[in-house]
Amino acid sequence: MVSVNQLWMMNKIDKVNYINNLFETYGNLLTPKQQEILNLYYSEDLSLAEIAEELNISRAAVLDHIRRSEKILEKFEKNLKVVEHTIERNKIYGKIRECGYPDISHWIDILETLDI
Repeated sequence: MVSVNQLWMMNKIDKVNYINNLFETYGNLLTPKQQEILNLYYSEDLSLAEIAEELNISRAAVLDHIRRSEKILEKFEKNLKVVEHTIERNKIYGKIRECGYPDISHWIDILETLDI
């Protein structure tokens, strides 16, 4: 699991992927404003200035929303570990598939649809 402090030290691609995973899992638990700002920043790849202009708020307010929202998502993950468990489960599925038994692969496919 990644701590909030480590988020700001990650390379851009790893951080975007990590936050997108958290956002996909827990995003509905954020306020509509937080969802909108994170979507614009991480999914639409808009700059702080572009988001500020679009929402008629300051760049500092945009950055504050992003940081607060990231902390909230990380707190959900720290307590619930849904993303961490999904990643681990997918690794296990992959290792089981490597065994090469068609029946097992079929059952894993079924299990993966339940994870959605």
